Amino acid sequence: MTVAVATVLSTSFADALKRTRESLAQNGFRVTNEVDVTETINQKHAVGMERYLILDACHPQFVTGQAGETELRLVCNVVVRVDPATVGNVIVEVMNPCVLSGGSDGVAQSDIAGQVGVALRAVIDGLAARDEGVTNLPG
Repeated sequence: MTVAVATVLSTSFADALKRTRESLAQNGFRVTNEVDVTETINQKHAVGMERYLILDACHPQFVTGQAGETELRLVCNVVVRVDPATVGNVIVEVMNPCVLSGGSDGVAQSDIAGQVGVALRAVIDGLAARDEGVTNLPG
């Protein structure tokens, strides 16, 4: 996985979002937060834009802590957005956690980021496997 990995789905935004949530769940991720970028831009700047949603996802395997204390070691942003260049396409993309973590926190953090990266790639590959109209973007 390079800087990011993405796929293009030939479907509606609602269906792409549903399928992304399903693929995340099938690969052990839980969505912890959503940011509706379209709504935020519209409210703050009164400018319309294509649908754009960020899902914050974490994998429980990479959460540490003891009784009552939980530390998220890595939260991933999964972007689901309408392709402004092609009607009927939706792009789903994730950043490589190894790039985001920078590897500066030592080998343990780098190893965790690598494992999460593999799981995120499985999310994208799961989306691609379900649709003949899917294009995997380089990454």
